[in-house]
Amino acid sequence: MEKISISQFEEEIRKKSTDKQEMGKLAIELFEESGNVTSIIRRSIKGNFHEKNIDFEQLKKEIGDVLVCMVQLISQLPGVSLEKTVRRNLDKINTNYPSGDFKQENALLEFGEYQKNVVSTYRDDLPLTSPEQARFFAMGLMKEIGKISELFGENIIDGVSLNRQIYRIEEKLGDALWYLTAIARTAGLNLGEIASANMRKTQMRKKATEEKIEEIQEK
Repeated sequence: MEKISISQFEEEIRKKSTDKQEMGKLAIELFEESGNVTSIIRRSIKGNFHEKNIDFEQLKKEIGDVLVCMVQLISQLPGVSLEKTVRRNLDKINTNYPSGDFKQENALLEFGEYQKNVVSTYRDDLPLTSPEQARFFAMGLMKEIGKISELFGENIIDGVSLNRQIYRIEEKLGDALWYLTAIARTAGLNLGEIASANMRKTQMRKKATEEKIEEIQEK
């Protein structure tokens, strides 16, 4: 798997998100992007939406968009980071699943390492075929994203203090990332490569913007 640290990815995406965005809009965007992931899986399952094969390139793009959206949303929450969220998940994995082999003293936490540890938490009775697993994980992803939307709704609509919600939001973001990672793994996708592609795309857009600004200034 391609080695890329989660903190490196997070830092690059945060640079892109210079403008403060309304958290409600970001929560809705996260729900929509996650829905795009599950729609691809739905279309690959026999039934009214049957397709012979999953569009892996499209699935990679949609998973990358969810990762970016997660970082953008997390950046609005005080004291929360993607790396901190993932490390807490790994602590939970190593506590509950002895087969997990993450060592906390590692200086950098990589997407590939996280993806490998996620597998150790699969239920023993999980369906063995990839389509069935993908459907299982897709349902889990939307369940957790729905809970995140509910928590933000309580803050925005009902006026519940965000400080009272942050721990739960971070926990649910971690659970959603677990399912997203499992979806990628079930489809044979490398989460590190997906994150790297998004970083390169972000860097190219930033460079293009800077060149455009220089061109305008020179005129």
